Amino acid sequence: MAVSEDLPDIEGVAGSLVELWQEFQKMLQNQNLEKQKENRNLAMGFLKCAKDDIAATKLLYENQVFSLSVYHLQQAVEKTTKAYGLILSIISKEELMEIKHKSPLVFIKLLEKSWVTKYIGIIKMLNPEIKTNIDDVEKIINEKQDELAKMPKTVIRSFLTSIQKMKVILQTQIHPWIVISLDLLKPLLCGQTEKLKKSIDEVFRSGVITSFIGLYLLSVITYPHYIFTRYPDGEIKPSDYYSSRLEIVECITDILSEVEACINALEQDYGLKGGHG
Repeated sequence: MAVSEDLPDIEGVAGSLVELWQEFQKMLQNQNLEKQKENRNLAMGFLKCAKDDIAATKLLYENQVFSLSVYHLQQAVEKTTKAYGLILSIISKEELMEIKHKSPLVFIKLLEKSWVTKYIGIIKMLNPEIKTNIDDVEKIINEKQDELAKMPKTVIRSFLTSIQKMKVILQTQIHPWIVISLDLLKPLLCGQTEKLKKSIDEVFRSGVITSFIGLYLLSVITYPHYIFTRYPDGEIKPSDYYSSRLEIVECITDILSEVEACINALEQDYGLKGGHG
């Protein structure tokens, strides 16, 4: 498949990608093995709980208990996101209490990592217009919960469509483009080209990259509902608000499909099995 001509300077971005990979590998090597094992076991636990929440979402939806169906949908996204954060060493066990139900904070934690500044630089090279200011994101997460909970169906579906588009672009454009870039940089890679190619092939094949990016969008869609689905004393009341006509309720099946794909990708790539409830 031909690589899009719209992609930017191959050598410049590829050089940054190599630096990112080397920095990430160094970070992994410096990790305590016991901590890695602890994170892995905890991630498996989160995946099992996420699967239980998926089962509950489906059962409650079928019985038209829409508020709690959306609540368990939010919980499935939250727990899957935390599993990714633990496995990818973005968050620690201690940081889980700080994140609580606000799953988008996992991605802010990612942006705070020193090695991720290289990744942000690459994103800027790919798209100079993209915003990477985490202060704006935190403000939205903390102050716009009611607005996000009322997100129109058109916006929710545009988010879901974006995830599908990312999958296509990553597989048909970005992946082959990176391979071409690595071949051009072979003299600088000190014999690491094939190893790096194999590592990148495995990541793209499993879908972990797309899944992790997609989880950010799923988190934004769902996280505010952890508040409004359970208690009658808030601005949005479960009995009045959550019905079959509510935007997010109409999209439950599609969102669940994406969450299940994220779980499958993580299990396949890291050999995790959280089990079924």
